[in-house]
Amino acid sequence: VGLAEGLMEMDGPADADDQLAAAIAAATAAALASTCGSTGHGMAACSWGVPSTCGPHSVVTGEADDTLFDLSLPGQQLRGHIGPVTSLCLTEACLYSGSWDYTVRCYRRGSWDCISVLRYQDWVWSVVARGGLLLVASGPEVHVHDLATSQLVRKFQNLHEGSVSCLEGTHCGRLLFSGGADGLLMAHDLRMRESSRLLWHHNAGVHGLALEDPWLASCASDGTVLMHNYEAAAPTNLGSSSSGG
Repeated sequence: VGLAEGLMEMDGPADADDQLAAAIAAATAAALASTCGSTGHGMAACSWGVPSTCGPHSVVTGEADDTLFDLSLPGQQLRGHIGPVTSLCLTEACLYSGSWDYTVRCYRRGSWDCISVLRYQDWVWSVVARGGLLLVASGPEVHVHDLATSQLVRKFQNLHEGSVSCLEGTHCGRLLFSGGADGLLMAHDLRMRESSRLLWHHNAGVHGLALEDPWLASCASDGTVLMHNYEAAAPTNLGSSSSGG
C-alpha cells in the first residue's frame, strides 16, 4: 500500500536526475519501511537463476536499493541506476535491467561492464528479449529494439489506459503481448502496421506474463492466473492502437 501511495505521488518525468532521485526516494520510503525486517534489507523486485560458467547457478537479483547482485561472485555489485530496478532480462551475452530512472542498462556477461544505456521518457516496467528483439515497456509506450544494435525498430503508443506493466513475445519475433493496469491483455503482430487485438480483459491490472507456445499465462492483481491459447483466440481487432517507429 505504501508503494502504491508513493507511485500516485509521482506523476510524470522529472526534469533532472536529482529531482528524479528525490521523487523515487519518496515513493519507495513507505514500502521499504513496511518490508524491512531486522536485517534492514529492501524488498526484491525480481530475481532469476541462470546457468553460469562462474558456478552451478548465477542468481541475479534486482533490489529496491538499486543494486544488482551476482551471488556466484560474492561482493560483486553492478551499479548505475539511480532508482529501483523493476525488471531483469538475461540473454547468452548480456543482462538487461530496467528501472524507474527511465533507463535500461545493458551489462556484458562475464566482465559485467555496462556497455550501453537506453533512455526513455517514463518509468521502465518490463524488459524482455525475444526473437532478436528487445521489448521495453516505458510508461504507456512499448519500444521494440533490435537486440544486436539497440536501434529502435518499432514503437507502440496508447495501447493501454495507463502504464504497460508487463510484456512477452514469441521466440520467432513475430508477436508481442502486453498487459496493463487497465486489465487488458493484448497481442500485436510486429509484421503489420495495424496489428493489435484484444485477447482477454481481466477484472484487475495485469502484472505478469509467461509464454510457452502456444500457451500464454497472465496474472492479475485480483489473484487470478489464466492460461490462453493465443493461436486459437478469436481476434478482436483494435486497429489504430499502434504506430510505426
